Formats: sequence, structure tokens, C-alpha cells
Amino acid sequence: VPMRDKGPFSGPNIAAGIAAVVSVVLISVGLSSLSASREDTRGKMVADYDRRVESWDVNERARFASLEFNVTARWTAAGTGQGSCSNASIASRCGSTWRVMDQVMTSEKPFHDEERGQGLLHYKPLKFQSSITFAGYYPASELQRLPSQGGARRRRTRERPTLPRREGAAHVTFTFSVRNGSRGKWSTFSTLPLPMAYSEVGPPQNPSPEAKCRSDQGEWPHSSIEGGSFRDRQCLAVHRLERICVQVHQANGTWKLHRMVIDGVTPPASQRPSSQRRRGHWRPQALTPPAESYGCLPKDGWSPHFYGQDSCWGHEISDRCTLEGRKSHIVSVMVRNANDPFLRAEELTHGTMNFGLSPASQRVDGIALLVVGLIICIIPIARCCFRVTSRGSAGEEEQRSFSSAREDPRDEPQRHSQSQEQQAQQEMPARAQVYGVGREDEDL
Repeated sequence: VPMRDKGPFSGPNIAAGIAAVVSVVLISVGLSSLSASREDTRGKMVADYDRRVESWDVNERARFASLEFNVTARWTAAGTGQGSCSNASIASRCGSTWRVMDQVMTSEKPFHDEERGQGLLHYKPLKFQSSITFAGYYPASELQRLPSQGGARRRRTRERPTLPRREGAAHVTFTFSVRNGSRGKWSTFSTLPLPMAYSEVGPPQNPSPEAKCRSDQGEWPHSSIEGGSFRDRQCLAVHRLERICVQVHQANGTWKLHRMVIDGVTPPASQRPSSQRRRGHWRPQALTPPAESYGCLPKDGWSPHFYGQDSCWGHEISDRCTLEGRKSHIVSVMVRNANDPFLRAEELTHGTMNFGLSPASQRVDGIALLVVGLIICIIPIARCCFRVTSRGSAGEEEQRSFSSAREDPRDEPQRHSQSQEQQAQQEMPARAQVYGVGREDEDL
């Protein structure tokens, strides 16, 4: 029984269409991989990285290890903005502290290389690190609350604490001092003033904006607190400065901040950091200007500062949100050498730490994708052949039925008698052979 086609959207046609799309995609990717294998991009990047490792091991690391780093943090209280502490009205609200930075030789995070680090040289990392403890930014009322039953609970009262926005928050400036040995000359450089902790309102995420705000570790103000309509209810998030990382280089015997200019293009002017959702959390993002592009992460535009989300803001004191965690604000500070191979790897791979596939691997992948794509391509080709064959058979059957329909029914008795006569003539020779009688004997 031939398979009946149920139209263009039947199951076999849909399967053939999907197979055709998949085969085209696989063949295209395979051809692209084969074309990319003509240029050894990975080899150039690995050679560049290895040259940096060799230079680091021979000269740069020993020179960097002979340095002595100190960091001084100077801050102003909330409400003073970025004003100078020389002003008598602001001096009482300012403070400063300093720390000696220690050498750290811990291993860096592993590379996510597709070739598993083939051809990459190993090196001994070195950086200077310290941490500065500031006073907590929680109000006094939040430090006297008793722990609540049943874990952290979101507040719905009118005395909900608030933090100032970025412009009115407490700002801190980090000043680094470095010298070569105990008798060397001190070099100093500073960062721009940075807000320590501030609140920011993010746009509502419909549908269910309140549930999504809670999943982002933010606080959804109640309408009775804000005194506004639903459109005025927005997700309030608190950002806190968590770490600072700068890279330095030596020029004319003086150590300075090393500003990154990628591909010779000057980034646009800086804008105020705005909230951007990343991995389920709101974190400040901004375009980093050249004057601030001395950080350690290319994904953040080489910005030196990192702000994290305060997940305990707006919650009661609990085992997760402890009282000790609210009394202090710890910021990690790190200094790296601009010739560090790890920074060079980040720059080459744009922060992915993946140097890509070698030409041999690209050829193997391209050929495999082409073979699989051509095999899958058999399905739509076979379906097209079946459609053409079935249409031809249907045409012949339709022609036969049309021919039989054109015959006159009134000629049926005549055709029946003619068929009987023909059958009798065919049976006569057979009877003669059986009885041994010829045509002449039958006449007698």
C-alpha cells in the first residue's frame, strides 16, 4: 500500500525540513572551520604569551619582587561627596589608614583552553595584596536588632534604612607608595575617588517584578512605605566596594599606573555606572575612560574597582546575615605588574582565557561536521525523490481511470459477446487435440 501524503505539513515533510536545516548549518560551520584553519591564530597568540613568560621569568619577576608597596586609604563621610578634606567643615568627617602590602605567590585561576594548555609555558605568579577594614555603613538601628526566628526576613516597616545614591555616598581614594629596596626613592600614584557603598534603583522586571527583585538580592519597597503607585515601586539594590586591582609599570625609573588602550582606540567618555543583570545579580557597569583603564579585568573595561551586591541589606540579623558582618566593611587591594603573563593572557583572549583551536583540530572538526552534514542531507534528498515518484504513479493511475471513464456503457453487451467468441475460438484447438479429431472430421 503506498504511503499517502497528508499535505506539505505532514510528519515526513517536517522531518525532512528539519534535517535540511541541520545539514545546511553543519556544512556551513564545517566549511567555516576549514577556512579558519588556513591561518594559525592560536600559534601567534601562544608565541606572544610565551615570549611574555620568558621575559617575566628572566627579568621582570625579580625586579618586581624587590619592590616595597604601601597603600593609604583616605575617605570622606556620606553627604560630603568628593569634597576635599582640607575644608574645615569636612575635615571632621574624613579619615585615613594605611597598610603594608604583602607578596602573594598563589596560583592563578586555570585557563579554559580548548587545547588544554598545549604549548603554553608555566610561570611563577607574583603580586602584592592587602586588605583594609572600614567601619560598617549600616545605621545604628540595624546593629541593635535581635536575631529573628526562621532565618532572614524581609522588612515591611516604615523605618526601613536607606543609603544615599552614588553621588552622595562616602568616597574613598587609594594612594599607593612604592620604592625599590629600603634605600630607594618613593613613587606615589592614586586612584580616583570611589563610592564605598551606595543604593541604586533598578527598573522593574515584568512579569512578577517583586519576585524577580528578591531573586536579584534586592529589596522591593512596599507601596505603604514609598507612598506611590505601582509604577513608582522599583527594585532597590545596595552596591558595596569589594576589591581594587591596579596594574603598574616602570617608566624613567618611576612606577606609575599602567593604563590600557585597546587596539589604539580611545574609549568614550565615562558614564555613571548603571545596573546591569549578570548571573542573577545586579552589579554596576560603566564605560571605562582611558584615565581609569588600569584595572585587571578586560571584561569590565579594565576598570580597577569591583562592586558586589549586599544580599543582607533589608533583612533582619540571622545566621546568614550576622551582626559582625554589618559592623565592618572589608576591601581587598591588589597590585600587579603590567608585564605579568596572566594579564597578557587576559588581553590576548579578551578575558576568556581560551587561546582557541589549532589548525589541525579545526581541520578535524571541519571534516567531521561536513561528513555528518552530508549524511543528514540524504534525508531531504530521499524525501524529494519519494515525492517525485509518488506524483508520477498518481498521474498514471489517474490517466487510466480517466480512459476507462470515457468508454460508453452501451457497448458493454457487444464487448461481452466478442469476448465470448474469442474465448470459444481459443478453446477449439484444445478440444481437437484431446479427442484426436481434426477440423475435417468435425465437418463430416
